[in-house]
Amino acid sequence: MNQKTKLTKVIERAIKNKWDFFGHKPLLDHFEVLSDGLFIDMTMEDGIMVSYQTNTILFSHDFAKAYWGENKILVCELSAEIGVGAGEKHRRKTIPMWQYHLQQAALSKDPITYYHDND
Repeated sequence: MNQKTKLTKVIERAIKNKWDFFGHKPLLDHFEVLSDGLFIDMTMEDGIMVSYQTNTILFSHDFAKAYWGENKILVCELSAEIGVGAGEKHRRKTIPMWQYHLQQAALSKDPITYYHDND
């Protein structure tokens, strides 16, 4: 599957999940991933037509929230403290699913594929 097709599926999912883009709601059948995959043209419910860079959309919190949701996930962090006793080297905490995946997407070599493969 090429990047344009993956990105189209990713955007469709976010729109179906009620994605709100800076106060505007994109229309499901009125967006286009341009051939280079770097820009996306969209028409909003209020008739406004916009064009944004793909990364601006993928790395927005609102997009990630619509795509992955607000459910919590348990993560472990390594402690950077010196002299921490045995069994205390990790700290557990819960964070929203969207936040976890957005961090992973930012670290990935291919954020579009990360989104697509982690729905």
